[in-house]
Amino acid sequence: MNNPDFISVVIPTYNRAGILKWSLREFCNQSLRNDLFEVIVVDDCSDVPIRESIVCNDYPYSLKIASTAKNSGPATARNIGGALARGNTILFVGDDCLPHKHLLFRHMLRHWQTDDWCVIQGYTDFHPTLVDTFHEFLSNGLQSNFSALRQQPDGRWIERDKNIPGWFLTTNVSLPRDMFEWHGGFDESFPHAAWEDIEFAIRVQMHGGKTYFEPDAINYHYHRQTLDGFAKRQVMEGKSRQYIVAAHPQLAPQMLDPQGIRDITEDRLQAQLEIARETHYNQSRELQELRIQRWHEALRFASLWGIKQGLKERGEWSPIWKAIEHLHIPDAVMQVAFAARSWEQGDYDYAWTCSEWAIRAESPAWCLPAVQGEIALAMGKKQDALDLFRKALEMGPGSAWPMERIEELSK
Repeated sequence: MNNPDFISVVIPTYNRAGILKWSLREFCNQSLRNDLFEVIVVDDCSDVPIRESIVCNDYPYSLKIASTAKNSGPATARNIGGALARGNTILFVGDDCLPHKHLLFRHMLRHWQTDDWCVIQGYTDFHPTLVDTFHEFLSNGLQSNFSALRQQPDGRWIERDKNIPGWFLTTNVSLPRDMFEWHGGFDESFPHAAWEDIEFAIRVQMHGGKTYFEPDAINYHYHRQTLDGFAKRQVMEGKSRQYIVAAHPQLAPQMLDPQGIRDITEDRLQAQLEIARETHYNQSRELQELRIQRWHEALRFASLWGIKQGLKERGEWSPIWKAIEHLHIPDAVMQVAFAARSWEQGDYDYAWTCSEWAIRAESPAWCLPAVQGEIALAMGKKQDALDLFRKALEMGPGSAWPMERIEELSK
Protein backbone atom coordinates (compact mmCIF):
# COMPACT_ATOMS: atom_id res chain seq x y z
CA MET A 1 0.00 0.00 0.00
CA ASN A 2 1.22 3.49 -0.83
CA ASN A 3 1.83 5.67 2.22
CA PRO A 4 0.70 9.08 0.97
CA ASP A 5 1.87 11.09 3.96
CA PHE A 6 3.02 13.92 1.69
CA ILE A 7 1.74 14.88 -1.77
CA SER A 8 3.75 16.63 -4.46
CA VAL A 9 1.56 18.54 -6.90
CA VAL A 10 3.26 18.95 -10.29
CA ILE A 11 2.03 21.66 -12.67
CA PRO A 12 3.67 22.09 -16.10
CA THR A 13 2.97 25.53 -17.51
CA TYR A 14 3.53 27.56 -20.64
CA ASN A 15 2.36 31.17 -21.18
CA ARG A 16 -0.54 30.93 -18.72
CA ALA A 17 0.66 33.08 -15.84
CA GLY A 18 -2.78 34.56 -15.12
CA ILE A 19 -4.77 31.37 -14.61
CA LEU A 20 -1.74 29.71 -12.98
CA LYS A 21 -1.67 32.40 -10.28
CA TRP A 22 -5.40 31.86 -9.66
CA SER A 23 -4.79 28.12 -9.34
CA LEU A 24 -1.93 28.66 -6.87
CA ARG A 25 -4.19 30.89 -4.76
CA GLU A 26 -6.84 28.16 -4.68
CA PHE A 27 -4.28 25.72 -3.28
CA CYS A 28 -4.11 28.04 -0.27
CA ASN A 29 -7.67 26.97 0.55
CA GLN A 30 -7.12 23.20 0.57
CA SER A 31 -8.63 21.26 3.46
CA LEU A 32 -5.42 19.22 3.61
CA ARG A 33 -2.88 20.76 5.97
CA ASN A 34 -0.32 22.98 4.27
CA ASP A 35 2.57 20.97 5.69
CA LEU A 36 1.33 17.79 3.97
CA PHE A 37 1.81 18.94 0.40
CA GLU A 38 4.05 20.91 -1.91
CA VAL A 39 3.43 22.46 -5.33
CA ILE A 40 6.07 22.25 -8.06
CA VAL A 41 5.56 24.51 -11.09
CA VAL A 42 7.70 23.69 -14.12
CA ASP A 43 7.87 26.52 -16.64
CA ASP A 44 8.31 25.19 -20.17
CA CYS A 45 10.17 28.34 -21.29
CA SER A 46 7.24 30.76 -21.27
CA ASP A 47 7.77 33.97 -23.22
CA VAL A 48 7.80 35.80 -19.87
CA PRO A 49 9.40 33.49 -17.27
CA ILE A 50 7.03 32.53 -14.48
CA ARG A 51 9.69 33.34 -11.89
CA GLU A 52 9.29 37.02 -12.75
CA SER A 53 5.69 37.19 -11.54
CA ILE A 54 5.42 34.60 -8.75
CA VAL A 55 7.09 34.88 -5.34
CA CYS A 56 7.25 31.46 -3.70
CA ASN A 57 7.31 32.86 -0.16
CA ASP A 58 3.90 34.48 -0.70
CA TYR A 59 2.20 31.09 -0.30
CA PRO A 60 1.51 29.21 2.96
CA TYR A 61 2.59 25.90 1.45
CA SER A 62 5.91 24.86 -0.07
CA LEU A 63 6.10 26.20 -3.64
CA LYS A 64 8.96 25.50 -6.03
CA ILE A 65 9.48 26.86 -9.53
CA ALA A 66 11.65 25.00 -12.01
CA SER A 67 12.07 25.34 -15.76
CA THR A 68 12.94 23.31 -18.82
CA ALA A 69 16.13 24.00 -20.77
CA LYS A 70 14.04 24.69 -23.88
CA ASN A 71 10.39 24.56 -24.87
CA SER A 72 9.93 20.79 -24.98
CA GLY A 73 6.29 20.04 -24.16
CA PRO A 74 4.47 18.98 -21.00
CA ALA A 75 5.94 15.45 -20.92
CA THR A 76 9.44 16.83 -20.28
CA ALA A 77 8.14 19.41 -17.82
CA ARG A 78 6.26 16.78 -15.81
CA ASN A 79 9.34 14.56 -15.66
CA ILE A 80 11.35 17.45 -14.25
CA GLY A 81 8.66 18.04 -11.66
CA GLY A 82 8.52 14.35 -10.80
CA ALA A 83 12.28 14.28 -10.27
CA LEU A 84 11.99 17.18 -7.81
CA ALA A 85 9.07 15.70 -5.90
CA ARG A 86 9.57 14.93 -2.21
CA GLY A 87 6.21 13.28 -1.67
CA ASN A 88 5.46 9.58 -1.75
CA THR A 89 2.53 10.53 -3.98
CA ILE A 90 2.65 12.73 -7.09
CA LEU A 91 -0.47 14.53 -8.29
CA PHE A 92 -0.39 15.92 -11.83
CA VAL A 93 -2.76 18.79 -12.60
CA GLY A 94 -3.13 21.33 -15.40
CA ASP A 95 -2.04 24.95 -15.26
CA ASP A 96 -5.54 25.99 -16.37
CA CYS A 97 -7.35 24.08 -13.62
CA LEU A 98 -8.77 25.30 -10.30
CA PRO A 99 -8.77 22.75 -7.46
CA HIS A 100 -11.78 21.97 -5.32
CA LYS A 101 -10.90 22.55 -1.67
CA HIS A 102 -10.89 18.80 -0.96
CA LEU A 103 -8.87 17.79 -4.04
CA LEU A 104 -5.66 16.90 -2.20
CA PHE A 105 -7.42 15.36 0.80
CA ARG A 106 -9.46 13.07 -1.47
CA HIS A 107 -6.39 11.87 -3.35
CA MET A 108 -4.52 11.22 -0.11
CA LEU A 109 -7.48 9.41 1.45
CA ARG A 110 -8.06 7.22 -1.58
CA HIS A 111 -4.43 6.10 -1.64
CA TRP A 112 -4.69 5.29 2.08
CA GLN A 113 -7.80 3.21 1.42
CA THR A 114 -6.41 1.29 -1.57
CA ASP A 115 -4.23 -1.75 -1.07
CA ASP A 116 -2.94 -1.79 -4.66
CA TRP A 117 0.10 0.03 -6.00
CA CYS A 118 -2.17 2.05 -8.26
CA VAL A 119 -3.15 5.20 -10.13
CA ILE A 120 -6.02 7.35 -8.86
CA GLN A 121 -7.86 9.21 -11.60
CA GLY A 122 -9.65 12.27 -10.23
CA TYR A 123 -12.64 13.95 -11.83
CA THR A 124 -12.13 17.02 -13.99
CA ASP A 125 -15.09 19.08 -15.13
CA PHE A 126 -15.32 22.41 -16.87
CA HIS A 127 -15.63 25.31 -14.45
CA PRO A 128 -19.33 26.08 -13.73
CA THR A 129 -19.00 29.46 -15.47
CA LEU A 130 -18.15 27.65 -18.73
CA VAL A 131 -21.20 25.39 -18.85
CA ASP A 132 -22.93 25.54 -22.23
CA THR A 133 -23.91 23.03 -24.89
CA PHE A 134 -20.51 23.10 -26.63
CA HIS A 135 -18.53 22.50 -23.43
CA GLU A 136 -20.99 19.76 -22.43
CA PHE A 137 -20.40 18.16 -25.84
CA LEU A 138 -16.62 18.28 -25.33
CA SER A 139 -16.77 16.86 -21.82
CA ASN A 140 -18.74 13.86 -23.09
CA GLY A 141 -16.11 12.67 -25.52
CA LEU A 142 -13.38 14.70 -27.15
CA GLN A 143 -12.05 16.53 -24.09
CA SER A 144 -12.28 13.89 -21.38
CA ASN A 145 -15.29 11.54 -21.71
CA PHE A 146 -15.89 11.03 -18.00
CA SER A 147 -19.44 10.07 -18.99
CA ALA A 148 -17.94 6.69 -19.93
CA LEU A 149 -17.38 6.10 -16.20
CA ARG A 150 -21.07 6.36 -15.39
CA GLN A 151 -23.27 3.29 -15.13
CA GLN A 152 -26.40 3.02 -17.17
CA PRO A 153 -29.32 3.55 -16.85
CA ASP A 154 -29.10 5.22 -13.42
CA GLY A 155 -26.05 7.39 -14.20
CA ARG A 156 -24.15 6.55 -11.00
CA TRP A 157 -20.36 6.46 -11.08
CA ILE A 158 -18.75 3.05 -11.55
CA GLU A 159 -17.80 0.96 -8.55
CA ARG A 160 -14.82 2.18 -6.54
CA ASP A 161 -12.95 -1.10 -6.92
CA LYS A 162 -13.35 -1.32 -10.72
CA ASN A 163 -10.11 -1.02 -12.69
CA ILE A 164 -10.28 1.57 -15.50
CA PRO A 165 -7.26 0.72 -17.70
CA GLY A 166 -6.05 3.39 -20.09
CA TRP A 167 -7.04 6.37 -17.93
CA PHE A 168 -4.32 8.87 -17.02
CA LEU A 169 -5.73 12.34 -17.68
CA THR A 170 -3.13 14.73 -16.36
CA THR A 171 -5.57 17.47 -15.43
CA ASN A 172 -6.11 15.45 -12.23
CA VAL A 173 -4.32 12.14 -11.64
CA SER A 174 -2.10 10.79 -8.86
CA LEU A 175 0.16 7.80 -8.32
CA PRO A 176 2.96 6.65 -6.03
CA ARG A 177 6.23 8.37 -6.85
CA ASP A 178 8.11 5.06 -7.03
CA MET A 179 5.51 3.75 -9.50
CA PHE A 180 6.10 6.81 -11.69
CA GLU A 181 9.85 6.28 -11.51
CA TRP A 182 9.58 2.53 -12.16
CA HIS A 183 7.72 3.21 -15.43
CA GLY A 184 10.34 5.77 -16.48
CA GLY A 185 8.06 8.81 -16.47
CA PHE A 186 6.55 10.30 -19.60
CA ASP A 187 7.88 9.71 -23.10
CA GLU A 188 9.64 12.98 -23.90
CA SER A 189 9.43 12.45 -27.66
CA PHE A 190 5.89 13.87 -27.47
CA PRO A 191 6.22 17.59 -28.21
CA HIS A 192 2.62 18.60 -27.45
CA ALA A 193 -0.08 18.07 -24.85
CA ALA A 194 -1.74 15.19 -26.67
CA TRP A 195 -1.52 11.42 -26.13
CA GLU A 196 1.60 11.54 -23.93
CA ASP A 197 -0.55 10.85 -20.85
CA ILE A 198 -2.42 7.96 -22.49
CA GLU A 199 0.90 6.49 -23.67
CA PHE A 200 1.99 6.39 -20.03
CA ALA A 201 -1.34 4.75 -19.11
CA ILE A 202 -0.74 2.04 -21.71
CA ARG A 203 2.60 1.17 -20.10
CA VAL A 204 0.97 1.02 -16.69
CA GLN A 205 -1.68 -1.31 -18.08
CA MET A 206 0.84 -3.50 -19.93
CA HIS A 207 2.69 -4.13 -16.67
CA GLY A 208 -0.43 -5.01 -14.70
CA GLY A 209 -0.92 -1.65 -12.98
CA LYS A 210 -4.42 -0.65 -11.96
CA THR A 211 -6.26 2.65 -12.14
CA TYR A 212 -9.23 3.57 -9.94
CA PHE A 213 -11.61 6.49 -10.26
CA GLU A 214 -12.20 8.94 -7.44
CA PRO A 215 -15.16 11.20 -8.39
CA ASP A 216 -14.84 13.27 -5.21
CA ALA A 217 -11.31 14.44 -6.10
CA ILE A 218 -12.47 17.34 -8.26
CA ASN A 219 -10.53 19.80 -10.40
CA TYR A 220 -12.22 22.48 -12.50
CA HIS A 221 -10.92 23.09 -16.01
CA TYR A 222 -11.05 26.84 -16.62
CA HIS A 223 -10.34 26.90 -20.34
CA ARG A 224 -12.97 28.52 -22.51
CA GLN A 225 -13.18 26.61 -25.79
CA THR A 226 -14.38 27.85 -29.16
CA LEU A 227 -15.20 25.79 -32.21
CA ASP A 228 -12.27 27.11 -34.23
CA GLY A 229 -9.90 26.96 -31.28
CA PHE A 230 -10.79 23.36 -30.53
CA ALA A 231 -10.47 22.47 -34.22
CA LYS A 232 -6.85 23.67 -34.04
CA ARG A 233 -6.42 21.54 -30.93
CA GLN A 234 -7.77 18.53 -32.85
CA VAL A 235 -5.27 19.10 -35.67
CA MET A 236 -2.50 19.01 -33.05
CA GLU A 237 -4.06 15.89 -31.51
CA GLY A 238 -4.02 14.21 -34.92
CA LYS A 239 -0.39 15.14 -35.49
CA SER A 240 0.53 13.66 -32.11
CA ARG A 241 -0.90 10.25 -32.98
CA GLN A 242 2.29 9.40 -34.86
CA TYR A 243 4.16 9.45 -31.54
CA ILE A 244 1.87 7.08 -29.68
CA VAL A 245 1.74 4.73 -32.69
CA ALA A 246 5.54 4.78 -32.93
CA ALA A 247 5.66 3.76 -29.27
CA HIS A 248 2.88 1.17 -29.63
CA PRO A 249 2.51 0.10 -33.29
CA GLN A 250 -0.30 -2.31 -32.46
CA LEU A 251 -2.53 0.78 -32.13
CA ALA A 252 -1.93 1.89 -35.73
CA PRO A 253 -5.15 0.54 -37.35
CA GLN A 254 -7.45 2.28 -34.88
CA MET A 255 -5.37 5.44 -34.44
CA LEU A 256 -4.41 6.33 -38.01
CA ASP A 257 -7.56 5.56 -40.10
CA PRO A 258 -5.98 5.22 -43.60
CA GLN A 259 -9.33 5.58 -45.38
CA GLY A 260 -10.06 8.78 -43.50
CA ILE A 261 -6.72 10.36 -44.32
CA ARG A 262 -7.09 9.37 -47.98
CA ASP A 263 -10.39 11.22 -48.09
CA ILE A 264 -9.50 14.33 -46.11
CA THR A 265 -8.31 17.54 -47.75
CA GLU A 266 -7.88 21.01 -46.32
CA ASP A 267 -10.78 22.21 -48.46
CA ARG A 268 -13.06 19.49 -47.05
CA LEU A 269 -12.01 20.43 -43.52
CA GLN A 270 -12.72 24.13 -44.06
CA ALA A 271 -16.07 23.36 -45.71
CA GLN A 272 -17.12 21.18 -42.77
CA LEU A 273 -16.04 23.83 -40.28
CA GLU A 274 -18.14 26.39 -42.15
CA ILE A 275 -21.16 24.08 -41.95
CA ALA A 276 -20.61 23.68 -38.20
CA ARG A 277 -20.32 27.45 -37.72
CA GLU A 278 -23.80 27.92 -39.23
CA THR A 279 -25.48 26.40 -36.16
CA HIS A 280 -22.74 26.82 -33.55
CA TYR A 281 -24.18 29.96 -31.94
CA ASN A 282 -27.83 28.98 -32.25
CA GLN A 283 -28.98 27.67 -28.86
CA SER A 284 -32.40 26.41 -30.00
CA ARG A 285 -33.15 23.02 -28.51
CA GLU A 286 -34.64 21.92 -31.79
CA LEU A 287 -31.20 22.24 -33.41
CA GLN A 288 -29.16 20.56 -30.66
CA GLU A 289 -28.90 17.18 -32.38
CA LEU A 290 -27.90 18.85 -35.64
CA ARG A 291 -25.32 21.02 -33.83
CA ILE A 292 -23.75 17.97 -32.21
CA GLN A 293 -23.61 16.11 -35.53
CA ARG A 294 -21.88 19.07 -37.19
CA TRP A 295 -19.45 19.59 -34.31
CA HIS A 296 -18.54 15.93 -34.32
CA GLU A 297 -17.93 15.79 -38.06
CA ALA A 298 -15.94 19.04 -38.21
CA LEU A 299 -13.68 18.02 -35.32
CA ARG A 300 -13.26 14.52 -36.75
CA PHE A 301 -12.09 16.08 -40.01
CA ALA A 302 -9.66 18.31 -38.06
CA SER A 303 -8.16 15.26 -36.37
CA LEU A 304 -7.83 13.44 -39.71
CA TRP A 305 -6.12 16.46 -41.24
CA GLY A 306 -3.69 16.45 -38.31
CA ILE A 307 -2.97 12.73 -38.77
CA LYS A 308 -2.29 13.30 -42.46
CA GLN A 309 0.04 16.22 -41.77
CA GLY A 310 1.81 14.34 -38.97
CA LEU A 311 2.50 11.32 -41.17
CA LYS A 312 3.73 13.60 -43.94
CA GLU A 313 6.14 15.36 -41.59
CA ARG A 314 7.46 12.13 -40.10
CA GLY A 315 7.73 10.59 -43.57
CA GLU A 316 10.27 13.24 -44.53
CA TRP A 317 12.87 11.60 -42.27
CA SER A 318 11.29 8.17 -41.65
CA PRO A 319 9.91 7.28 -45.11
CA ILE A 320 8.16 3.99 -44.30
CA TRP A 321 5.32 5.95 -42.69
CA LYS A 322 4.38 7.14 -46.19
CA ALA A 323 2.87 3.71 -46.84
CA ILE A 324 0.12 4.01 -44.21
CA GLU A 325 -2.10 6.23 -46.36
CA HIS A 326 -2.12 3.68 -49.18
CA LEU A 327 -3.14 0.61 -47.17
CA HIS A 328 -6.56 -0.92 -46.58
CA ILE A 329 -6.09 -4.01 -44.40
CA PRO A 330 -5.69 -3.38 -40.63
CA ASP A 331 -3.03 -6.07 -40.17
CA ALA A 332 -0.96 -4.57 -43.00
CA VAL A 333 -1.25 -1.14 -41.36
CA MET A 334 -0.05 -2.56 -38.05
CA GLN A 335 2.88 -4.44 -39.60
CA VAL A 336 4.03 -1.38 -41.52
CA ALA A 337 3.93 0.64 -38.28
CA PHE A 338 6.12 -2.02 -36.64
CA ALA A 339 8.44 -1.92 -39.66
CA ALA A 340 8.67 1.88 -39.46
CA ARG A 341 9.53 1.83 -35.76
CA SER A 342 12.12 -0.91 -36.28
CA TRP A 343 13.64 1.07 -39.18
CA GLU A 344 13.94 4.09 -36.90
CA GLN A 345 15.63 1.96 -34.25
CA GLY A 346 18.09 0.50 -36.79
CA ASP A 347 16.67 -3.02 -36.47
CA TYR A 348 16.47 -3.60 -40.23
CA ASP A 349 16.13 -7.38 -40.05
CA TYR A 350 12.98 -7.14 -37.97
CA ALA A 351 11.71 -4.29 -40.16
CA TRP A 352 12.10 -6.61 -43.17
CA THR A 353 10.24 -9.39 -41.37
CA CYS A 354 7.37 -7.02 -40.60
CA SER A 355 7.26 -5.91 -44.23
CA GLU A 356 6.93 -9.56 -45.29
CA TRP A 357 4.00 -10.00 -42.90
CA ALA A 358 2.42 -6.84 -44.32
CA ILE A 359 2.74 -8.23 -47.86
CA ARG A 360 1.02 -11.44 -46.76
CA ALA A 361 -1.86 -9.34 -45.41
CA GLU A 362 -2.20 -7.03 -48.44
CA SER A 363 -0.11 -8.28 -51.35
CA PRO A 364 -1.65 -5.99 -54.02
CA ALA A 365 -0.47 -2.81 -52.27
CA TRP A 366 2.14 -1.06 -54.43
CA CYS A 367 3.55 0.76 -51.41
CA LEU A 368 4.86 -2.42 -49.74
CA PRO A 369 7.72 -3.03 -52.22
CA ALA A 370 8.59 0.63 -51.60
CA VAL A 371 8.70 -0.10 -47.86
CA GLN A 372 11.12 -2.95 -48.56
CA GLY A 373 13.09 -0.65 -50.82
CA GLU A 374 13.65 1.74 -47.92
CA ILE A 375 14.76 -1.11 -45.69
CA ALA A 376 17.14 -2.48 -48.34
CA LEU A 377 18.56 1.00 -48.86
CA ALA A 378 19.16 1.40 -45.11
CA MET A 379 20.98 -1.96 -45.17
CA GLY A 380 23.29 -0.68 -47.90
CA LYS A 381 21.75 -2.81 -50.67
CA LYS A 382 21.37 -0.11 -53.31
CA GLN A 383 20.64 -2.37 -56.30
CA ASP A 384 18.06 -4.39 -54.38
CA ALA A 385 16.45 -1.15 -53.27
CA LEU A 386 16.34 0.14 -56.85
CA ASP A 387 14.70 -3.09 -58.03
CA LEU A 388 12.09 -2.87 -55.28
CA PHE A 389 11.23 0.74 -56.07
CA ARG A 390 10.84 -0.22 -59.73
CA LYS A 391 8.50 -3.02 -58.70
CA ALA A 392 6.47 -0.55 -56.63
CA LEU A 393 6.22 1.76 -59.62
CA GLU A 394 5.05 -1.09 -61.86
CA MET A 395 2.33 -1.97 -59.35
CA GLY A 396 1.30 1.66 -58.87
CA PRO A 397 2.11 3.60 -62.05
CA GLY A 398 2.68 7.29 -61.44
CA SER A 399 3.24 6.96 -57.69
CA ALA A 400 5.51 9.78 -56.57
CA TRP A 401 7.41 7.99 -53.80
CA PRO A 402 9.04 5.22 -55.89
CA MET A 403 9.52 7.61 -58.82
CA GLU A 404 11.53 9.99 -56.65
CA ARG A 405 13.61 7.18 -55.19
CA ILE A 406 14.37 5.68 -58.62
CA GLU A 407 15.52 9.07 -59.84
CA GLU A 408 17.76 9.54 -56.81
CA LEU A 409 19.29 6.08 -56.99
CA SER A 410 19.83 6.18 -60.76
CA LYS A 411 22.13 9.19 -60.64
